[in-house]
Amino acid sequence: ELAEQSNVMKATYSILPLEETPAAAGEGFMFSDVPAEPFFFKVNSVNQSADRIIRVSGDSMLPVYHDGDFVYVKDADHAYNNDIVIAAYHNGLVIKRYYNNRLYSLNDNLPFGEKTESDNIRIVGKVVGIVEDDEMPTKDEKSILQNVFSDELTKFYN
Repeated sequence: ELAEQSNVMKATYSILPLEETPAAAGEGFMFSDVPAEPFFFKVNSVNQSADRIIRVSGDSMLPVYHDGDFVYVKDADHAYNNDIVIAAYHNGLVIKRYYNNRLYSLNDNLPFGEKTESDNIRIVGKVVGIVEDDEMPTKDEKSILQNVFSDELTKFYN
């Protein structure tokens, strides 16, 4: 019975790194040296291409991305018009809409502002979706997942 439960959990859930540095919906968060922590989620067609999870902080990406949302991110160094990207620059990490080689906020009341080449902005990933509440394990499931994914967690921390 335990083996069957373990197989079901392995088939239903996966694990990705949750980056410590949030992506600001504003001007940027300085990068943290704290390592990523494991984040369990239910696998679906949207998130299976993700490489990491990043927390959104701020309101400049409203109404789509809210302060405190977790987003699935696919590592990338380029984007196409209207992609939502995670970008890094001297002020830190941000989440923005990419269009015509510029980054924009979705919330017109909180614009990203003019940036120049000296800001050294570079795209580090594309947002592939928002982590929905029903994709996260319950407290009891998380405890089981820590046992089921013990080998992966050992590798994660080493």
